[in-house]
Amino acid sequence: MKNLLKISILTFVAFFFLNGLGANESKGQLFGSPELNWEKVLIELKKINARLVFLHNKGLPTLHRNQAEMMDQMRSLRNMLPGTQGITQDMEPMVAANQEQFQQMTQNNEAALAAMKLQMDKQADRTGQVIGHLSKILEANANQFQALNTRLDNMGKDLKETKERLAVF
Repeated sequence: MKNLLKISILTFVAFFFLNGLGANESKGQLFGSPELNWEKVLIELKKINARLVFLHNKGLPTLHRNQAEMMDQMRSLRNMLPGTQGITQDMEPMVAANQEQFQQMTQNNEAALAAMKLQMDKQADRTGQVIGHLSKILEANANQFQALNTRLDNMGKDLKETKERLAVF
């Protein structure tokens, strides 16, 4: 901070000299005597010094604390980085193995699904065949029922006629 103060003071003094406050006698006489100008320069330097001291006392400790905290955080991040990289490198084979297992399981599932689909298609074909066969049986049973019904009707008529003939005797 002392170096900053010295640099600020030297810059301020150089600025006034370059602007001609102390370099030209005639300009100094226009605005007053050189001693008054030097007093004004000293007063301004005291004001600058007071501001710098205020900033040094108020803001610098906070700045130092913040900087120290940031450095601690950076150190802890640097210390954690190799461990994180190690964990990542250790996990890469596990991840690759898990991916292989997942791919194998997916292939197995796809094969099982294809086999199930094939079985279901075969079962659907068999079911269609059974339904067709049962339809034919039902149709044949309906025809037999119709024939039996017709025979029963005829037998009923014959029985009625026989009763009527027997009743005549």
